[in-house]
Amino acid sequence: MLINLMTVWKENILPDILSDQVKGIRVAQSSFQFEQPPRVVFVKDIHSPVEATCYGDLPTLPLQAVEYEIYEQTQAKLSKSSRFYNGKQMLLTAAVYDTSSNTLYLEAVRVDYVFLEALEEMKKLKAVDSVLQHKAFFTTGVLTPFISSDDRVSVVTRRDNWQLRSVTAGLLECQDEKHPLTDLIPYTAVKEADEEFVLDRRGHRRFDFVRLPAIASISFWEAMGLGRTPTMEFVTPIQIRQDGDFILSVMNNNEAAHAHEHVSGSAVNIPVDAQKRQIASDFMRQKFPGSFLYGPVLHACAVKQNRGMQFSARIPEITDSRFYPIGIFKPAPQKALSDQSALEDTLQLQKK
Repeated sequence: MLINLMTVWKENILPDILSDQVKGIRVAQSSFQFEQPPRVVFVKDIHSPVEATCYGDLPTLPLQAVEYEIYEQTQAKLSKSSRFYNGKQMLLTAAVYDTSSNTLYLEAVRVDYVFLEALEEMKKLKAVDSVLQHKAFFTTGVLTPFISSDDRVSVVTRRDNWQLRSVTAGLLECQDEKHPLTDLIPYTAVKEADEEFVLDRRGHRRFDFVRLPAIASISFWEAMGLGRTPTMEFVTPIQIRQDGDFILSVMNNNEAAHAHEHVSGSAVNIPVDAQKRQIASDFMRQKFPGSFLYGPVLHACAVKQNRGMQFSARIPEITDSRFYPIGIFKPAPQKALSDQSALEDTLQLQKK
């Protein structure tokens, strides 16, 4: 059974979230939790899937002259920063999950970072015959939480305009045209973890990984009315041998290359042990900026660390989020939701 997860998100879940009467800026989010990490295959065209084995295999997007002017203006603006880096990025245009083989097929196009920043302004032009008007685009990356030996996850404040709470994160990026796409997601997770926290200034590793990261869930989110491209991120936890206090001390005394991306001393530990649910609930009830980032992470880690436990499709403290086990798309849906109304919502979702 093939499921287009982007279509499910856009046509079923997003309208349901937006139908709730919530005031203020909305960041709608939903996740699909995997029972086992899926195999990921990048393809050039989702309708006649030919595998793209390296970055150079992915197609590009031709621009109209007026669109390219916006691109050049954006590049000129961004290049004024001393930290500007125009990396080799990608946009996802389809995500189809095969329930029988636990395979996720990703249709992607290659772009640079400037393109990502210019995309929404270029789309506003509605240029005649533009390819930008005929596809859905999602930026994509990883959210990589550290799970300590005592089942705690460290959340830190990003040094950005919104002071978002999050975890190690980064866009999917390749080094060159020959960069392999196989294992690009775990590769990116490890790379970002090393750059943001794990390696000190001398290159010494400060955390010991129990195993390499693997996909636990995927998170879709969109900021409504802000003119931002929607995002599909892979939640890829890393199990750490050290306890939460040790991880916290390293993160709050950060010597890594990208320490500047986070507010010094801002990291806190959130338990994902089911017996300490109230502590996690108290944290989320504070509604810090970035719940659409740390909410999916904490949910995914809690599911991972509490196998067999029932979880609701909605967390009361995170109004604009929905959480679904990927098993809802199988012929015999798993009853993995804790309340009957949430289960009925999920079954209705499957029928649509």
